Amino acid sequence: MLDILTMHMCWLKVVSMKEQNPQKMMKMIPKEKCCIVLLENFYTDFTYNDRFFFLDALSKRKGSSAMSNCILLDRPSINEIKASINIAINDHGCNAISIDNIFALLSYHRRDEILLFVNEVKCMGQKSMLFNIARNLNSDEEARMFQDLRLIADEIIMTL
Repeated sequence: MLDILTMHMCWLKVVSMKEQNPQKMMKMIPKEKCCIVLLENFYTDFTYNDRFFFLDALSKRKGSSAMSNCILLDRPSINEIKASINIAINDHGCNAISIDNIFALLSYHRRDEILLFVNEVKCMGQKSMLFNIARNLNSDEEARMFQDLRLIADEIIMTL
């Protein structure tokens, strides 16, 4: 019985970094096939690896074209991100999800919408999720959202 429970457990990790560093971020990502949602980085910043599938919210506006391991999003819309995560899970075999900076969504969505999104993605049944926080909590809204994420996270990792 315990094996069944642990098999379906999803770990939500919140990583706080002083600066966004794609190579440092890749080291923290779980070893399984991972969907990386990029809200502040470009997929071209990452070394190609067949273990990663990217959802890039910036490159399409820059005029880049997608590769086989990348979906270019029109904008950082929660609905578009969720639909693309489903594609990454169902069509590309991803069983872990990482978002480069969850606070970037605050420019487009309310905090309660983002927290609902986190819970919905957490319930998609993936083994692990990693939400990076690359800012130093510059606004009251970021600080409140960080406290809300602490309530639903299984683990908080602070890096300097």
